[in-house]
Amino acid sequence: MGGSLTVGIRRTDGTEYVAVRWTNPLGGWLSEPGFWDDGEVVNNYIAAVPADSEDFGPLDRIQPKNYGITLIDFQAKRVLNRQGYSGVGMTSCAFLDEEDAANLLEIIRRGWVTRYEVSRHGPDKEKGKDLTAEEVVAFHAHLEALKSEPDPEDRSGWTSHKRFDAGMVRLHWVPPGWTFDNNG
Repeated sequence: MGGSLTVGIRRTDGTEYVAVRWTNPLGGWLSEPGFWDDGEVVNNYIAAVPADSEDFGPLDRIQPKNYGITLIDFQAKRVLNRQGYSGVGMTSCAFLDEEDAANLLEIIRRGWVTRYEVSRHGPDKEKGKDLTAEEVVAFHAHLEALKSEPDPEDRSGWTSHKRFDAGMVRLHWVPPGWTFDNNG
């Protein structure tokens, strides 16, 4: 469902951006590895404000909006996340499209993953357990398949990751040198 939140960004060059943004796309932008290079992806995020809505766009001061606030500081390499929608550095693999799968594979390739957490379904329901080494290998193969071929049964363009045998996976990740402070 989602709603609005304030996003503040201080770029490496000191440029600051503060705006009201929609919650739903934020996780996708942040899980794109290129975002953390403070270049083109950040430029595209800033430019992607819905033009037809006066409820979204730049603010002249930092103030939380509806779901809260996320501040990203490229100079200090720190994210302060105080919002009730999603964490930063966590990607739930409930529904992925090809681009999401490719981004996650790049995060894995760069060595940013700190934990593979799984909620198992079926009679052995477990929440918050780590994947085994064999399940991690299978998960990577599953992402490779999703990257190149969406689920033909899902006409929305999203691929249900719930079909992964081990269960529902959440990746915890952080780029080197960064600190993510989530709702704490």
